[in-house]
Amino acid sequence: MTASFTATEYEALEAGLYPAQLLSIEQQASDTYGDFLKWTFKLRLADGSYTELSAASSMATGPKSKAYKWAAALLGQAPQPGAAQDLAGKVCSLNIIVNEDGFNRVDAVLPMNQPGLAPGTAPDAPPVRIEPTAAPDALPF
Repeated sequence: MTASFTATEYEALEAGLYPAQLLSIEQQASDTYGDFLKWTFKLRLADGSYTELSAASSMATGPKSKAYKWAAALLGQAPQPGAAQDLAGKVCSLNIIVNEDGFNRVDAVLPMNQPGLAPGTAPDAPPVRIEPTAAPDALPF
């Protein structure tokens, strides 16, 4: 019996703010962390091409949870308790960072706030580089 494996290369995106569209949210299971939500986004790159990036949140959906904040950014308002919200196809801005291991991570899902872009339309603007306002060791937390 053989077990073949071929590794692929990984090239991280530059850190910055990217126009994005939510493709899906899927419940996933982990032996270590239990169930979680996998959010898959389509991002527009500076050269006009697109790529997909996934991020995880817990199953929690209360007002202090990551999933709630992300849903609010996609909806442009606070989600209504008890009402199912279809978020597929909604647009947003993703603040992407590169972690210490050189991999991309979604730092924040933000409302789509680009001048001249009507709410709910597909983003056409290229990513924007966000410069830190303070050195990481100077932050008070």
